[in-house]
Amino acid sequence: MRIERWRWVRRAAALLAVAPGLASAAGATAGLPALAALARSGGVAESALVVRLDPLRVIARIDPRRRLIPASLTKLYTAAAALQRWGADYRFTTRLAYRGRLDDGVLHGDLVFVGGGDPGLTRKRLWELAARAVAEGGLRRVTGDLVVDQSRLGAVACTTTDRCRALHASEHAFNAPLSSAGVDYGTWCVWVRPAARPGEPAAAGLCPPAPPTGLLTGAVRTGAAGGGVHVQLWRTTADGVDTLHLGGTVAAGLPVGRYYVAASDPARMTGSLLRVLLAAQGVKVAGRVVVVSQAPPDLVPLASVNGATLAHELSLMLHYSNDYMADVLALDLARDRIAGTDPPQLAQAGAELERFATVLAHRAHLPGGVPATPPVIASGSGLTPVNRLSAADVVALLARMYRRPALFPAYLAGLSVPRGAPMRMLHGGGQAWLTQTAVKTGSMNEPVSVLAVAGYFRTRAGGWGAFAVIVNGTAKRRHFPWFEAMAAIERDIGRIAAAAP
Repeated sequence: MRIERWRWVRRAAALLAVAPGLASAAGATAGLPALAALARSGGVAESALVVRLDPLRVIARIDPRRRLIPASLTKLYTAAAALQRWGADYRFTTRLAYRGRLDDGVLHGDLVFVGGGDPGLTRKRLWELAARAVAEGGLRRVTGDLVVDQSRLGAVACTTTDRCRALHASEHAFNAPLSSAGVDYGTWCVWVRPAARPGEPAAAGLCPPAPPTGLLTGAVRTGAAGGGVHVQLWRTTADGVDTLHLGGTVAAGLPVGRYYVAASDPARMTGSLLRVLLAAQGVKVAGRVVVVSQAPPDLVPLASVNGATLAHELSLMLHYSNDYMADVLALDLARDRIAGTDPPQLAQAGAELERFATVLAHRAHLPGGVPATPPVIASGSGLTPVNRLSAADVVALLARMYRRPALFPAYLAGLSVPRGAPMRMLHGGGQAWLTQTAVKTGSMNEPVSVLAVAGYFRTRAGGWGAFAVIVNGTAKRRHFPWFEAMAAIERDIGRIAAAAP
């Protein structure tokens, strides 16, 4: 990578060098009193750095080059690398093609869904693709199979405990297996509507389009008004067939709710949904849904659809900390950069991001010098607990993106302003925290508790600052309440944002 691409780092020494009034560790730590107190009394490990971006100077720090588990702060690297590679207006393309002969609307052969690696492909886009196959391609009937081609990323092996378990059963949405041909983030969707009177069963079903099979079993009971939502949704898989189980209660008077759980095979789920959408357009597919990981030869284009802009997809990925989107996107990046025809595995995708982080760390002149060990990134989501980043690593990334005027607006838009954030854990703190910061959070509870927060803040005069705080449990105290660390971060960063000129 050419040195010219990193001209901004010539000023980074000033960014991450200790200012005259903050040369001592005690002086820097004094700028983060709540976090310092948590470290002294809570048995936790911390890495924190707060900087002013214009002019460049350090405001406060606690062991800023100590690398800890960053959890979903890793997604900041995935987003930055994607924007740098493709730009904010890039759109992934998903295609329908066929092999065989299309004669007067009848396809004598197989219809092939070609997954384009779109991490944010939705049912709405899938419906549009089916409609275009009819309106533009003239498709009316398919005598062969509906083939789902996931060859862009191949058959992605599970590399985390959560995703490996999800091949057989799941109670969550975040652990969906990965595919270049997935839709709706690899999750099944179930709607639940309470009955008019308590004690009666609630109405429930698969979100449309629903495959005409008995995927859903169980029931939700309608509880007393004001009783809240206690719906359980889980999935089991046997012989390649998913079964969704419902239970629990939902209070009378509440609106329809939607609930999500990971599918065992996102590509097969896409095929099932597409088959229903084609039928709704009057297209009958005679054969089966078949998933392939090698590109079928001699395909003839039929229809295509573009996804949302990359800026929009990154906003969803970061606001909701979507692990499926982040890791599919990391695999897409690796697929474009790694030579050869073999699809990348997640470790290769992480290695690409790791090199990105390593260059930043070595060029940014971290306080106290360059760490002896490099950053560790094994996935684009942070779901892998082996990831290791420091506060200085993350701030160096934030500073780089701030100085990319073509990319910074889209990058910033992906972060959450606490007052309106979808994550309720951000809703505490004072006025400055709630309205003058834009942040990304990360949390885990294995192998230790992790809470990490990073982002930007505005000063009273309209200037910009950046910060990163990573808190990990230790051998002394593996687990700590997230709210304790969150409250300390809100107090310290909020005070700095309110006071910075």
